[in-house]
Amino acid sequence: TAGLGEDEPAKIATRNIQRAGERHVVAPAGATPELPNVVLVLLESVSYCMTSLGDGEPDTTPFLAQLAEEGVEFRLTRVPVSHTTKAYWAALTSTTPVIEADYVEAIPVNEPYEGLATLLGRAGYRSGFFMMSKGSFECAPGFFHNLGFDRVWFREDLDDPSANLGYLSGDDFRLIEPAAEWVEGSEKPYFLMVMTSVSHDPFNVPKWFDEPRDKLYDKYLQSLSYTDCFLKELSGKLKELDPDGNTIFCVMGDHGTSFRSQSNVARWYPYEEVLRVPWVLCWPGHVEAGVDIDWPCSQLDFTPTILKLIGYDISGAGFEGKDAFTPSAADRRLYFSSWYSNSPIGYVEGDRKVVYWPYIDKVFEYDLARDHRERNAVETSAHEAMLIKEDLLRWQGRSRIEIDPDRRAQHFLYSRWQVFSDGRSAWANYVPDRRANNSQ
Repeated sequence: TAGLGEDEPAKIATRNIQRAGERHVVAPAGATPELPNVVLVLLESVSYCMTSLGDGEPDTTPFLAQLAEEGVEFRLTRVPVSHTTKAYWAALTSTTPVIEADYVEAIPVNEPYEGLATLLGRAGYRSGFFMMSKGSFECAPGFFHNLGFDRVWFREDLDDPSANLGYLSGDDFRLIEPAAEWVEGSEKPYFLMVMTSVSHDPFNVPKWFDEPRDKLYDKYLQSLSYTDCFLKELSGKLKELDPDGNTIFCVMGDHGTSFRSQSNVARWYPYEEVLRVPWVLCWPGHVEAGVDIDWPCSQLDFTPTILKLIGYDISGAGFEGKDAFTPSAADRRLYFSSWYSNSPIGYVEGDRKVVYWPYIDKVFEYDLARDHRERNAVETSAHEAMLIKEDLLRWQGRSRIEIDPDRRAQHFLYSRWQVFSDGRSAWANYVPDRRANNSQ
């Protein structure tokens, strides 16, 4: 990663977000070449219930179902915040994202926050992030720089407008070749993270794949089929590059989406189809095939699960998540929130779901066992509502990052990204003509 240059970064005082080197984990013994590669494919807006793992048709995501048969499926996985950059943070750091409509995590810092990339990096791993969305959106280069990634690749790097499909999506197949080139570029073990894009609204698929459908829900199902085909192609390519099969291949949703409201896409309402996402993990020869894990899991569990699986001692790490292979209590409390300010927040404990709606200042409960479609809300008593509200607002408040609003800075990252920050937010501009003059 390129240095930050002479400018000081925006000064950030956190609520105890660890910086690189502060997590107390013990790396596994053994030679670096024996360590497995790690792949995380994060699926854009893919609800568990709409895949072939859940209530979807068998031909919607057949390859995802095949992966589940070849590995482990964590069937009750939920997200803490239904927004993509917040999913990055939750999965990679095992800490709750900032529950605000912002992306302060992307304001550049000199010393990375501790996350899976930095923890694996100290054991000799290299790390790369690839997606067909634009890097300028929510300052993605700043975000992945802050988490210690060595390489990033976005739609701007492709420089081919014909691959564009929407304001946040592009033909995901086009990133397979550059990702494979990066994988082949070194013999060191790697952590590869790939973000899909086509299953983000407006759910457009490339013409080479199929004739686009008209109705929004049908378009969404078509985008799921496309994404499943992409998974199969990517998995096949990575297997070609790793004939020994020493790769942990993971697929997880960033959040789901909903089609209940008049707005058609109601991902800001905390329905189960928004909060519950697929999570499948394969490591042939190391993880038993065809295992279904039915205890509650969280997106926060991803990093501790991977580290424990590789052989790290994480007992003193202080993660908010946990190793998902270790059984959880059926009533494990999992908090959730939407991205926007004053969005509904709540938690799930087993079959009990609690939702606080700030704009009407009321708390409702659902019995998911009897009311899995969440149509029969029961308002809590005023006293119980007060206690629940206080608990939820404490959880929300603990997530915040205090920053200096007057600090301004600019940095050149990854040899091609000019990143600016004003102490409150960050934004990035792609500068391709600087590539030749800056080392990767």
